[in-house]
Amino acid sequence: PRDGLGKVITWNNPTALEKYIGKLQAVAGVLTDKNRRLRKWHGSLAEKVCALFAMDLVRQKEAWKRAVKELRSIFANLEGEFRKDLQSAWRVHWDHQLY
Repeated sequence: PRDGLGKVITWNNPTALEKYIGKLQAVAGVLTDKNRRLRKWHGSLAEKVCALFAMDLVRQKEAWKRAVKELRSIFANLEGEFRKDLQSAWRVHWDHQLY
């Protein structure tokens, strides 16, 4: 690893090492937070999709359409925080669950 000036960080430079560890911990915190939010949304999507399994598509066609529209709305809202191209595998997973 290197510091902000491009110098290699070693055990001999505890100040630079502490700054580097602090940066790593900050980044890990951000990733952990994003992962928690994604897991929450994943659970929510799972509940909504499971509810669709119980619906009679012939008799409750409009309710089914509303529920699918809600799922799509969730993905659209997540695009503000997580790029759409990075969601593609996740979206395919949920598309396969629906169809």
